[in-house]
Amino acid sequence: MQKVVYSVSKVNKDEKLKGVGYLIDGNLLIPATSNKGNAYIRVFEDVAKKCRKVVDADNEFNVT
Repeated sequence: MQKVVYSVSKVNKDEKLKGVGYLIDGNLLIPATSNKGNAYIRVFEDVAKKCRKVVDADNEFNVT
């Protein structure tokens, strides 16, 4: 498990997600809140292929 700072674009048409999450087996796990206010873990599968390391930053990736 690797703790990372992430920026995910193209989730929905105008939505961009940023924050701290975890890379586990190529999947990105991030905390999220539903419309009703319930907390859950959102999983983006196989994002390791789409991760690009941010220049001059340790453990920071951009996922597009």
